[in-house]
Amino acid sequence: MGSSRQPMNVVWDTGSDWLVMELEECETCKAPKYDPSQNPDSYKPIPGTEGVRDYGSTSTEGFLATDKVCLPEFNKETDEMGCIEGFQLFMINWQKGMDEIDGILGLMSNSKNPMTDAPYPENGYGALFVPALYDAKVISDNVFGFSMTDTKGDSFLDLGVLFDDSMRDKSELVWFKSEYDYYWSAKLEGVRFTYPNGDSKGVPMKEFKIEPSFGTTDTGTSCNYIPSTYYKTFIGHLTEAEPEAVFYDESNSWGVPCDSNKLPTVDFLMSGYWLQMDPKDYLGPIDPIDFPNECSICIAEETED
Repeated sequence: MGSSRQPMNVVWDTGSDWLVMELEECETCKAPKYDPSQNPDSYKPIPGTEGVRDYGSTSTEGFLATDKVCLPEFNKETDEMGCIEGFQLFMINWQKGMDEIDGILGLMSNSKNPMTDAPYPENGYGALFVPALYDAKVISDNVFGFSMTDTKGDSFLDLGVLFDDSMRDKSELVWFKSEYDYYWSAKLEGVRFTYPNGDSKGVPMKEFKIEPSFGTTDTGTSCNYIPSTYYKTFIGHLTEAEPEAVFYDESNSWGVPCDSNKLPTVDFLMSGYWLQMDPKDYLGPIDPIDFPNECSICIAEETED
């Protein structure tokens, strides 16, 4: 960040737009925090832009500014940095819930308001980082892609080009049509449960069609969210074959044995393709030290359908 190139740790979030960054003056923020006094040539606050940015369990207050934003070692052969001059971002002077990171970098699908069709900045949405990299000729194509693994693997992000080294089979790559929307979303049309040993009645597979709705891909969210309309039915089918599944009222969550061999694989029908989610993809440890073999089902109820 800035002409001094202060390193900051951010979440790359496809569920939001702004680049938001913790300021040195923020008393509720943990170090490291961005120090604009070290960057008088690049940092420019914008008067009269105070506001809030909320992210689920995280709330922030601050104001707009422009600054230099760089990707360190963007070209590993030359150690060259990829920089954007005068990028507009939201500077945080108060926050709650953002304790392990220094900021959030939004990767929304577009910066147009679906209600007014107005372009940025009239609609109040944030400047988008990847298109700005493209406009600054830092990257040759306006694309990005994630390779996501569990905590034991190495996840990474491609910018400007999609490498196929980690693809299972690049000939199987499928492109989904992203609906004209603020989020990366596609039509969700059905769900399927496949049980290793059958459900509570011995049925090996159950498939349901649902009223077409939008499913959103959000790299800033750890769990999967199911609309309230379907949640109780969904979680019932998910847990019915596992007799040790327990619901905890205090945390509003389900616990199951981490080594369960009874939980189903769940497939979602999205834009005509079945997307597979194995138990290892939706289970997370509750407490690896005190409860090493108990996992939480990381599928929650989305109250805003």
